[in-house]
Amino acid sequence: MKTLPAYRAGIEPEWIDYNGHLRDAYYGVVLSLAIDDVMDVLGLDAEYRGRTRCTLYTLELHMHYLHEVKSTDELEVVTSILDADRKRIHAGCRFSCPRLGDAVATGEVMLLHVTRPDTPASASFPPDIGQRIEALKLTDAERAAWGPGSPQDRTEAPRHRMTVDIRRLIAPRSIALIGAGAWTDAVAAGNRAIGYPGVQWRVHPTRPSTAANTYYRSIADLPGVPDAAFHRRSQPGGAVRCPENWPRARRRRLRMLHRGFLRDRQRRGSAAHPGAGRSRGKSALLRTQLLRLREFSSIVRR
Repeated sequence: MKTLPAYRAGIEPEWIDYNGHLRDAYYGVVLSLAIDDVMDVLGLDAEYRGRTRCTLYTLELHMHYLHEVKSTDELEVVTSILDADRKRIHAGCRFSCPRLGDAVATGEVMLLHVTRPDTPASASFPPDIGQRIEALKLTDAERAAWGPGSPQDRTEAPRHRMTVDIRRLIAPRSIALIGAGAWTDAVAAGNRAIGYPGVQWRVHPTRPSTAANTYYRSIADLPGVPDAAFHRRSQPGGAVRCPENWPRARRRRLRMLHRGFLRDRQRRGSAAHPGAGRSRGKSALLRTQLLRLREFSSIVRR
């Protein structure tokens, strides 16, 4: 299995929590420092960053804690490149210490190559660095074998792993916009404004198709399974169900953003206020997803 040079770190006294173990947050500190070493090996070092004004941003981090690390331990982190494309690296970090034979923790991180002239924007790796990353990327068999804990752990608890391809989550190639109105129209216009290169499928049971947009009568009529779907829920308690003939694994990948609202009963149907209504508070999920969408729309441009 192709690995990068190991990073070693001693345990600082202030890193130990009230249970006498390494506090969970400091695994992230050690992983971040290990990634700094990986950047140097790949050629993304301080000289490169100063010359090109390019660097790596962390998009997502998943930790898996396997054994307790104590104040007398020393950590060793070995990093593997699980997957990569022209601007992203999916890296896996395995934590170990001499006291224990197996891994004490594993972490998976999604890194984005970013240029920072004025406003951060994603950028492709230079050809030489891209070739270096490609040469270090694990094979399919090696990636399948990489994971938290022993082979028995990986067999018993595969649901905790992040080694599936998540690129469709952070850069969807197709989006279904379900419903019609100002909100879904704004989503479609915003995607076009940021240069989204994928397809946008509009879904509405009655809205007529135009030269610019084809409307499908239901999600069952879509030409494929979208990587992402946005649903404007016009009635409380309404829901969108995936067609049963969609593959189960692909249905799980589909991320739906539900926007629910309640209309003021006094204004509903009022001629003085046609179509008036007020949001009664968006769910925490909606707020979180909107913030992530804004962040990705300003950074990830394919």
